[in-house]
Amino acid sequence: MSAMTVASDVRSINSDDIVASTSEGAYHIIRGLFDPEEIRRSLHDVRERVLVENDAPSSGTRPDQIMDNFQKWSIGMKSAKDTLGRFFRIVYNLLWCDDIYGMHRHFRKLIEIRNQLSGMPLDFAKQMENGNLYSACRMQHYPQGGGFMQAHQDHVAEANLVGSEQSRFIQLVLIMNEVGPGKDYEAGGAFVIDKAGRKIATEQNTAPGDVVIYDGRSVHGVDDVDPHKLLDITLKTGRIAAFTTIYKKWDSSLCA
Repeated sequence: MSAMTVASDVRSINSDDIVASTSEGAYHIIRGLFDPEEIRRSLHDVRERVLVENDAPSSGTRPDQIMDNFQKWSIGMKSAKDTLGRFFRIVYNLLWCDDIYGMHRHFRKLIEIRNQLSGMPLDFAKQMENGNLYSACRMQHYPQGGGFMQAHQDHVAEANLVGSEQSRFIQLVLIMNEVGPGKDYEAGGAFVIDKAGRKIATEQNTAPGDVVIYDGRSVHGVDDVDPHKLLDITLKTGRIAAFTTIYKKWDSSLCA
């Protein structure tokens, strides 16, 4: 249910073929645009620099807080738009904020890949666009011991299509670590549901620096990460992935 493209330049990506391949619950992997060793080094830095004492709780966040460097938990069933079971940490690091995690160069390239696939100028929404659209550059950490996100569809990020001829929202995930015995985490991770209702793991054969692409309207989620281990809320363990989804300024759903 997956396809892979190996590319060395963002502009060389055939967006039509890749977008078409994500239909009906399938997903696509792009490899070669990020250096795996650079991503591993960045993962090490993120683990060292994201401190648990800076965590904000799951609810009560003001929309303006995430416009600065900010980290919070997303736990439980309460959401601004959906009832969605989840347990993960979000670390916001927008491009106009200090590059305290050393991730901005990766976020910029991920934005360019997203824009190439969506038919938009490569620099679209690197800064505030049209006064209210921006790239919500962030990392999500699913901790060892049961970090997860219930199967769902993306409803908030339809703004990704502004200025595009594409007919649907495409989600991109930058893989930062690896799943499997002896790797960063052993069990769980992202999945999509295909048209036959089967759950397809999307990260079992990925490496740091791979970009996983799927139709944002497909049903997808994250299976429990290492539920056979004790809970560890530090970033030393667990699944970490990066996103640059376009959102609207002050959208309260971001704070859920």
